[in-house]
Amino acid sequence: MATTSTKKRQETGARLRSERVRLGYQPRQIAQLLGVPLEAYERFESGDADPGIWRMPRLAACGFRSEEHTSEL
Repeated sequence: MATTSTKKRQETGARLRSERVRLGYQPRQIAQLLGVPLEAYERFESGDADPGIWRMPRLAACGFRSEEHTSEL
């Protein structure tokens, strides 16, 4: 199983936070939408943990955009 580098996790975490703030969500709301404890979601945003690809469809359903889509704005 491949591991995610610290730098990539930090980039992903910063992106999660940026999108959450853009959409006006609180961390607890996103944690609930993902079905994870708040502490787990906070670890995703801080770059201490990888949210995993299986959570991406749920984030997209909440309005989170991928990096490819934001470059088109």
